[in-house]
Amino acid sequence: MTEDEGRYKFRSSLLKAVTEQENNTLRIEFFSQARALVDDREVSRSQVVQVISELMKIASSPMIKLSLVHFIHEITTRDEQEYPELFWVILDSQILFEAENDISVVGRLIAGTLIDIGGREAMRAYLTYILLTQQDENKIRKAAMAFYPTGHTVSSLQILDQVISASPSLNLDINYVWLSAYLDAEGSIFKEGTAKLSAGEKEYLKGFFTRGLSLPNEFIHQSSQKALALLEEKA
Repeated sequence: MTEDEGRYKFRSSLLKAVTEQENNTLRIEFFSQARALVDDREVSRSQVVQVISELMKIASSPMIKLSLVHFIHEITTRDEQEYPELFWVILDSQILFEAENDISVVGRLIAGTLIDIGGREAMRAYLTYILLTQQDENKIRKAAMAFYPTGHTVSSLQILDQVISASPSLNLDINYVWLSAYLDAEGSIFKEGTAKLSAGEKEYLKGFFTRGLSLPNEFIHQSSQKALALLEEKA
């Protein structure tokens, strides 16, 4: 098979997979064909990037974009090759902000795939940038949800705190945004510990989680209690 033939078959199979609505068996079959071409090196790395980028640009719905993200997730977790360009392809598609408000979609699939491709620090930096530059409540809400797999640094948590507190006019689901923030911040302390935190950062976190005890959400209470115990234990 020539390179042009490989690219044509890959594009054709992937396009049919993401646009097929009526028959799930056909969708699976076309996805399998596309994956096989990648696995068998019948399509080059650059062609994979080019075809996915092209299809993402012409995708007519969030569902099609999500199908492409699923495919990207599969090939980047099972293939030895790296595709750092696809980090920007996914971000440029705006699927992070177009997807439904579901933590399994925004946090696990989209943000998780972006981390696999571009790294935790790059993803966290992008989300912090969104918080700093946006007044769109949907983007702020989705950015807050997307911290789920990255966790929070003290800096990103302070910025989220400031954005919400300074923007009362935003029509956010404040309870849900705060719930995401407290769970993700507590998860970061559990995973990364407190050894690298400055005295000022520890004090901020203690104040943040102490405030969480007064918020009207049992999950935030539980998360705050766990975090405060960890901060005392590791002080």
